[in-house]
Amino acid sequence: GRVKTPLMISVAGVRGIVGESLTPAVVSRFSAAFARSMRPGAIVVGRDARVSGPMVLDAVRSGVVAAGRDLVDIGLATTPTTQMAVEHLGAAGGIILTASPNPAEWNALKFLSDRGEFLGPAEGAAVRERFETDADLWCAWDGLGRVREEQGALEWHLERVLGLEYLDLAAIRARALHVVVDGCASV
Repeated sequence: GRVKTPLMISVAGVRGIVGESLTPAVVSRFSAAFARSMRPGAIVVGRDARVSGPMVLDAVRSGVVAAGRDLVDIGLATTPTTQMAVEHLGAAGGIILTASPNPAEWNALKFLSDRGEFLGPAEGAAVRERFETDADLWCAWDGLGRVREEQGALEWHLERVLGLEYLDLAAIRARALHVVVDGCASV
């Protein structure tokens, strides 16, 4: 038989093969551990277009809400857009659902601080310890969080980039550049 691929846990998050090491139960528990390790406030979630994305998102929603935190779902979004959304909303943190260059069977949760940056070693260790010990993950029925969808994250990102003082938008437009993007069937 096939050898099961282990869950890959790092400071920045957790990744694995969906249905093997990255199951809904693992995703939900890691999401709760992350949410409970952050300061009070909402958790922003953005994802890439992987086939497993909607399922992983559902498990993240369950974990965050059951941990007593509100979740802001920004939908399909790049990593930098998700990072900026955390900052823009003043959120407690964020989770990006993407396994980057890994094959289609992989997915991952990448954790962001309230600054929209990847977690540092101490923050990452706190999330992992809470996950491994099941310490204070779940809240009672009357403390559950809520989910809301937010459609404006890409526009916030574009406005911020286009508002950079050193960009000469007129000069760029005058060049009449043609751009080709290979999004690798994702965001």
